[in-house]
Amino acid sequence: MFKDIKGNEGIGKQQTRKLESNIGAFSHCLLLYTLVEFWAWDQADKKLTENSRSSWDDPYRCPSHADNRNVLRLAIKRVEFRRDFGKK
Repeated sequence: MFKDIKGNEGIGKQQTRKLESNIGAFSHCLLLYTLVEFWAWDQADKKLTENSRSSWDDPYRCPSHADNRNVLRLAIKRVEFRRDFGKK
């Protein structure tokens, strides 16, 4: 979990001077991690591990946090696109 938070959510990359700011940035990263995992909890594994471009990837592997985050990011973009350019 720490590797996912450090690599994907950016924990430790913030550059703040005050202790309160560091605590806030750390809490923000943990909150983002929690929200992504909460969203992905009921999603189908096949939907989360879209690996058609990676023929070497195991199609039966468990989705990583990066997979979950990327699928959620694309879902949010689709909703925003439909909202902005869809039928009114």
